[in-house]
Amino acid sequence: MGYDKLLIKQLVMTLVGGAILIGCKIDDNSLLSDSDGSSGPLTISSGPTHDYGMIATDSTSDHEFTVTNISDLSLTGLSGSVGASSFAFKGGSYPGTGGTCGTSLAAGGGTCTIVVTYTPSTLETHSGTIEMSYADGDTTRTVSRAMTGQGKAIFDKTIPFDLNGDASGNGHSCAVTTSKNVACSGWNDDGQLGLNDLVNRSKPELVLGGAQGGALLSNVVQVAVGRDNSCAVTTGGDIYCWGLGNYNGTGATTTSSSTPVRVVTGDQADPSGYLTGISSVTMGFNYTCALTTTGDVYCWGVGTNGRLGYNSSTTTNYPKRVVGGEQGGCIFQI
Repeated sequence: MGYDKLLIKQLVMTLVGGAILIGCKIDDNSLLSDSDGSSGPLTISSGPTHDYGMIATDSTSDHEFTVTNISDLSLTGLSGSVGASSFAFKGGSYPGTGGTCGTSLAAGGGTCTIVVTYTPSTLETHSGTIEMSYADGDTTRTVSRAMTGQGKAIFDKTIPFDLNGDASGNGHSCAVTTSKNVACSGWNDDGQLGLNDLVNRSKPELVLGGAQGGALLSNVVQVAVGRDNSCAVTTGGDIYCWGLGNYNGTGATTTSSSTPVRVVTGDQADPSGYLTGISSVTMGFNYTCALTTTGDVYCWGVGTNGRLGYNSSTTTNYPKRVVGGEQGGCIFQI
């Protein structure tokens, strides 16, 4: 099998007595494996697999890789790509913000850099690959470097977690992370973990974005759990709930949701159509109450024995404003 022409260390052609004399010298140390199984002159540092370690979800970690041309011939047509959604060139394009690689690389040990960012969105191990391509005549060859990392949840110690359960152990818990997401684990028969399925979890997983629109529920400042539901309050004062449909505050009597839905305005009659200005939420076995920044309280769910405080024992799927009672006036405020 002939050597790749980029690996020919020295080629001397001399005319001797009308004949062509060809002499070749090969540096065997430069024979590296390309992704197509042939040999190549390009190396990527941090091998064989670069491990980013454990990184908090939705946070980022950057790593600078050095690309080296170990041949005595300049390389052209240089380009790069990153596979797997959790890894990307920093800033979104090759060679990554701060990277120095371009479309060519000088011979004899020429180097440049690329910068790759790891952003885990789930609590699991992620794998990815960097591929660097270069031109070999009419053929494009590639070399690769494997990457790995693991997403982890760091819970915010300043925000209380919440849990609920019964004597048979059918309960679940949720907590807010330092990145303002929510992680839940436990029983999930009604989608109360917010993971778009009904599968129980023995370790925390991040709640999906649902109606909020992002991949994960974000900007959360408080979380609460009930028997079959969970709710979260965001920095903007919105409230999202998920789980058994009767108690999600969406106005739908039978529709459960295994991803977050936004609570409708109900008695608040906000023009947006949603309950707004919420500062905190608390949940009972099958009902929920939310406190607004103006001191009003709204409750929804099973109204047995008047527990919702709006002068009725009727179950409601809309937020009802708690009345004044012995406080006097029509509306109860805190």
